[in-house]
Amino acid sequence: MQNVPSLALARELKRRRPELTVVLGGSNCDGPMGSALHRNHPFVDHVVRGEAEYAFPALLHHLAAGTDPVDVPGLCWWDGTVSRANEESRRTVAPADIPSPDYDQWQCALDVSPVREYIHPKLVVEGARGCWWGEKHHCTFCGLNGTAMAFRAKPGERLWTEIDRLVRRHRLLDVVTVDNIIDMAYFRDFLPRVVDSGWDLRLHYEVKSNLTADQLRLLGDSGTVHIQPGIESLGSRVLDLMDKGVTGARNVRTLRECENHALTCSWNLLYGFPGETADDYTPVIDQLPALVHLQPPSGAHRIQLERFSPHFTDPGRGFGKRRPAEMYQHVYDLPEGELADMVYLFDSEPAGLGGPAERRLREAVAAWRAGHARSRLLFEEDGADLLVHERRYGRPPATHRFTGWRAAALRHLEDGRTVPALHRLLTEDGHAVAPPDLHTWVGRVRRLGLVFRDGATYVALPTRGEPVRLPERAG
Repeated sequence: MQNVPSLALARELKRRRPELTVVLGGSNCDGPMGSALHRNHPFVDHVVRGEAEYAFPALLHHLAAGTDPVDVPGLCWWDGTVSRANEESRRTVAPADIPSPDYDQWQCALDVSPVREYIHPKLVVEGARGCWWGEKHHCTFCGLNGTAMAFRAKPGERLWTEIDRLVRRHRLLDVVTVDNIIDMAYFRDFLPRVVDSGWDLRLHYEVKSNLTADQLRLLGDSGTVHIQPGIESLGSRVLDLMDKGVTGARNVRTLRECENHALTCSWNLLYGFPGETADDYTPVIDQLPALVHLQPPSGAHRIQLERFSPHFTDPGRGFGKRRPAEMYQHVYDLPEGELADMVYLFDSEPAGLGGPAERRLREAVAAWRAGHARSRLLFEEDGADLLVHERRYGRPPATHRFTGWRAAALRHLEDGRTVPALHRLLTEDGHAVAPPDLHTWVGRVRRLGLVFRDGATYVALPTRGEPVRLPERAG
């Protein structure tokens, strides 16, 4: 989304001051995109492809010396009227060389801005690059990280020192991290420092959706108020097609724990994966009304083909026919062959879900979103008993009381269990319950919508404590 305004600004700068040197870089310049952008826009002097911490200073040395930057890895430059693209380096920026931002000039501009009172600024910081999950199992649809998947992270102590300095200097408590995924070591050496600091921070983090309840609690205690956990689906087979490494039951559990720890959770429900069928979605769609009290996805979206994703790099995965996304025809006046090198998103033949099943999924998600604000499903401990207060949209208000082994069983299902595993736990607790009776009871609480079933696993849906929700403003 920044390409066109950046190019427009670059062209106008060059028109007014031809002697200026214009350099572009960033993720939209990675791989073939950067060289295509350079050769099609002569007013851009240089394009840095890949991470720039090493390449950009090397370019500045050449500009100062007036020499050709033939040895700067990944750089695109003009050799007369010919666009040259140096070979990209496999070297990634070391954690020690990932810089800390300097916002002093931004602060000065903000202070004198006539629209200052309408702006709610946030501090943007970086703790890590790459994706530790993607190094092992690259999610099939994801094109993030491009040519630099290798995961690297600053030590937690250093990241906290940088954030503490920025908060003190700029008097801002909203902090957004740009990391694609949280470094799991931060649960030991960063987040506890935030908790102990006394700062009333409001943090944003991208995380993996299989975090434990204790890890989500620590995020909440640290002042993290917004997470993007990459849930993507609530069906285990579709998640396997994505290579997400998590189950549908675990994702539902994550949504419930976000309610328990006051975490705003942003996620999308994705479909359109080669090999998926309507049967993969029917049991999930049937249960979506029971999830109306949990935070819904932004919508149900068909995946797009992204450059650098396994779907893109391996046409045999099901997207053999592709062309630059149609929207680019309204953006760039370039031949399709050039667009094929320059753009990130591609159109392809739809795969996976379609027809009535697709419509049913989208309608069910829309109903979830419409009913969420008015829905609650709450646990309440009452001595040895367990109460469940039913206040979900579309269901009559009720309070269910569970006693004895039934209360213990529902508590165990907060972690997600199969029926045989649940029976073993109850036996260890000293509850004598016959397996047929347990199966019958599990069927009953499922019909009440108090548990979510993912294959053979059941996970309890009531939350502990009523979440605070602000009314959505219209329009």
